[in-house]
Amino acid sequence: MINLKDICKYTKDLDVLYVEDEETLRNENIALFEDFFEKVDGAVNGTDGLRKYKEFYKKNGFYYDIVITDINMPSMGGHKLIEELHDINQEQHIVVISAYSESSRLITLIDQGIESFILKPVKIDQLLHTFYKVSKHIQNNKLADKHHKCTEALNKQLEESNDILNKKVQQQVKLVREKDKMLFQQSKLAAMGEMIDAIAHQWKQPLSIVAIQTSMMRYNLNNGQVITENDILTVSDEIDEQVNLLVETIDEFRKFFRTNIKKENVPINQEIKKVLLLLKNTIKMNSIQIDILGDENLCVYIAPNEFKHIIINLVNNSKDAFIENEINDRKIFFELLKEDKGVLIKVKDNAGGIPEAIIDKIFIANFTTKEDGKGTGIGLYMSNLIVEKMGGKIWAENHKDGVCFNIFIPNEL
Repeated sequence: MINLKDICKYTKDLDVLYVEDEETLRNENIALFEDFFEKVDGAVNGTDGLRKYKEFYKKNGFYYDIVITDINMPSMGGHKLIEELHDINQEQHIVVISAYSESSRLITLIDQGIESFILKPVKIDQLLHTFYKVSKHIQNNKLADKHHKCTEALNKQLEESNDILNKKVQQQVKLVREKDKMLFQQSKLAAMGEMIDAIAHQWKQPLSIVAIQTSMMRYNLNNGQVITENDILTVSDEIDEQVNLLVETIDEFRKFFRTNIKKENVPINQEIKKVLLLLKNTIKMNSIQIDILGDENLCVYIAPNEFKHIIINLVNNSKDAFIENEINDRKIFFELLKEDKGVLIKVKDNAGGIPEAIIDKIFIANFTTKEDGKGTGIGLYMSNLIVEKMGGKIWAENHKDGVCFNIFIPNEL
């Protein structure tokens, strides 16, 4: 026999509708059932039972957990009641207690989905076993349903949290992109100022040569000296050479500030030389020796104008370090190396290097080692962004006399 405590563990929270037309039996069983169930309502026949079933749902918002019904009753019998209940609630658990055991009646009950049938007169062991089996099944279903609802609620909360997080991430990404765009523009404007200053100095020499040549020509004419055709051609060639230098410089300056960021497969050696042309005056004034080592025909897939920003920034950083550290013999080496998956560009100087304590921080925005007013801390940060946008990587490491910046650019993706 099943332990009563085990039965009550499953039955104590359940609501039951008991439909029985025999009053004495109905009252006795209701008194018995109430020892097990939370609530037990009685009905005198199928019609009364159906009415109470609907009223219970209307009042509580949920159905009886179990309906226990007789079969042979006036007004509406058990079979019809079962049919009506299943039309309302297909999941309704129904227990049949009846004195009829004919096979035809049992087959009808089976067809109606009835799994629990108790024959009158009721044996207490059979009744308790049925209560235990049905109630345990109901409670397990409720527990599963509760878990399912909790899971759905958690999933919904997770989706909502993910949506909120995604929106925040998108907002932050947008802010970072706007910040990077602003920093890049700031970096470009700073570079433009430096380039304009460099070009102004760079143009002084060829313009001075042109002025001297024309002044000498005018002086000779004013003093009655004979100007031969050869003299004119010599002066003309010299002026053409200086004008070509001016044009070449300004063309590179214009290219440098174009917004076109289309990637091209270009000789890296030539791109570096174009930058050095823009920096010619800075390099000369600061007595910097620059050498480019490696394959002159080595090509790399880059956005040339953006790449020039990197080289200009590295050369200017070395120049500042030479001055700060009072280095007299000033050298910068560009080494071009072909690797399996791309090109490695090494930019070395002998300017004293970067303190190991901060070398890992130099690519962070607004981080600078220079004195207040002499550095913005965006040059290397923007260089890093440009290299990453090309799918590459930039890193720095000290060597014996200075620092080496390594720029790896992958082959075309």
